[in-house]
Amino acid sequence: MDVVWSRHHPPGPATRELLRLLETAFEAEDRGSPPSRG
Repeated sequence: MDVVWSRHHPPGPATRELLRLLETAFEAEDRGSPPSRG
């Protein structure tokens, strides 16, 4: 789904940052620890 969306709408700096934050949150959940809030 994300790949198809990106194909039609190339992600901008803000979108890439958002995707990176989402990936970090998912990785934290996989490890069983809450995402860092700073």
